Amino acid sequence: MTDDARLSDFLDWSRQRGIRFDGVEIRSAGEGAGNGVFVLACERANKNVIELPAAELLTAGRVAEMGRYRRILEEKSFRPTPFEMLVIFFYLERPEEGSEWTPYLNMLPSSFSTPVSLGLSLREEDLPLSVRRFWLPSVLPSPIDDDRLLWAWHVVNTRCIYVQNESHPLIDSSVVEDTIAVIPFVDMLNHTSEAACVAELDKRNRKYVVRLNKAVPEGSELHVCYGPHDNGRLWVEYGFQLEENPFTKVLLPTDLLLALAKKAGLSIDCHHQNAVEDAALSSTLYSSDEGPSWAFRTNVRLLHMDHKEIGKWRDIVYSEGKRRRRRRIEEEETRR
Repeated sequence: MTDDARLSDFLDWSRQRGIRFDGVEIRSAGEGAGNGVFVLACERANKNVIELPAAELLTAGRVAEMGRYRRILEEKSFRPTPFEMLVIFFYLERPEEGSEWTPYLNMLPSSFSTPVSLGLSLREEDLPLSVRRFWLPSVLPSPIDDDRLLWAWHVVNTRCIYVQNESHPLIDSSVVEDTIAVIPFVDMLNHTSEAACVAELDKRNRKYVVRLNKAVPEGSELHVCYGPHDNGRLWVEYGFQLEENPFTKVLLPTDLLLALAKKAGLSIDCHHQNAVEDAALSSTLYSSDEGPSWAFRTNVRLLHMDHKEIGKWRDIVYSEGKRRRRRRIEEEETRR
């Protein structure tokens, strides 16, 4: 089947399931970027470009209600996490077996460019928590196809979207809440830090919508923001990096911050160290125009305080923060 035929089947399948896409098309986003969603004409802000019934979200609870998967969970007495349930779904659903999801499955990438998928060797401590442990479920038929399982894991990890779901008795949400869903068509949107789209669940109308938050010119690609991820996180989780990423930052643990401060000639005693440790503020340096984070600036200020100030640092730091917030509120009200 050609790429055009796969796309045509997928669009027909989407329409049949009530997915509405107004004035947009799916096409290649360039070498190595897979597919993307593009506008056909200039579009105004606040327009819904994609809508689908909330019932069409692929959630762990929805999968657990499907006859085949309910039987597996009940026969094995197994309660998977939401992430695990979705991985099981993509592992077991096969186009060659006549799955009703075949048009969608055929649109998914056949491979991924993450370091895990490429077989690159990384230290465990360099990996995000979600990829440190590769899970092999006991409910899958033996022998397990490792390549297929790795593919299914990547599909869920790279395409799931945050959605607050209701708990399901067959899904284990005791440790991790059920807050993920794979959403056909919506998952074709690529990432940028300054996205033109907002994707959210409209609970009142029971629809999931993708809405423009600013006007966009004809032919431009639409993006959403996957989150405030630096390039290391993007590479490990999704297999790409951004040339200009405002979220790229350097983390400074407390012991390193103190060591650098002493190296710079600051006179630091146990009172300064205790204040920094009690504040427990995450120090970060950004590569963008934002510069040092508020937490970093506050930690440096703590280290510059004299003995009189350091004893009441909370009153000084947090009272000033409250005054700044009040000023911002007053300025906003004045502008209105």
